[in-house]
Amino acid sequence: MKLILQTVLKWFTSFFQFFELQADKAWWIRIKTEDPNYIYYFGPFENRAIAQKKLPGFVEDLNDENAQVSSCTVEWCMPPQLTIQGGYQPVSLMSDFSH
Repeated sequence: MKLILQTVLKWFTSFFQFFELQADKAWWIRIKTEDPNYIYYFGPFENRAIAQKKLPGFVEDLNDENAQVSSCTVEWCMPPQLTIQGGYQPVSLMSDFSH
């Protein structure tokens, strides 16, 4: 019986720790441009559907500024910063390729 209680307690602890780690995350749009070489984050959004709906407007704004958009994703993440010049920024595990 003690082993069962320990197992259940361990499971609940892991379950709640997972949600604590997710607390700072939200849905963000991530747009990568080649010219200039930047990564832009737009958000946060309440859910993926809202972010997907807003994505074309951000792409259009960047195109109006003559930026060459190379990729767009909707991600569940916490961006390290909103604008990243050059370099590589990994795509999160919870992403939806939209462009």
